[in-house]
Amino acid sequence: MKKFITLSLLSLGVLSACNADLTSVDTIEISEQTLESQTNSEAMVTIEVAPRIYDRKEWVFDVSIATHSVELDHDLSKLATLIDLDGNLYENPGWEGDPPGGHHREGQLIFTELAVSPQFTLNLQNIAGIEDRIFTWSMSK
Repeated sequence: MKKFITLSLLSLGVLSACNADLTSVDTIEISEQTLESQTNSEAMVTIEVAPRIYDRKEWVFDVSIATHSVELDHDLSKLATLIDLDGNLYENPGWEGDPPGGHHREGQLIFTELAVSPQFTLNLQNIAGIEDRIFTWSMSK
């Protein structure tokens, strides 16, 4: 019984210390803005893109590509550019997803360190012989 009481008091002490620490920690607010997905279907390849904006510092584009006739062996990080309303061009995003190859690919293009812009355009170049696949969104402030 003595061990149980000591253990319980020790647990309460640890919880109290944790609560005290939690109240002194500043919280970081992370906002996300999800915009409608857009689809481009040309040359028997369908590409769907859905942007997610985190505090307007990290821009993530969920990308899904499907075809039944073309080998999807493209390095999307080298084919993607982002252009803001002021004409600033951002290239070489990160890619997290399926490697080149096959007929179905999914992943995320990740751009960082961007200027805030109310409108932006994602261009995916030279996929299945289509020079430019353009996706444009406007964002609320």
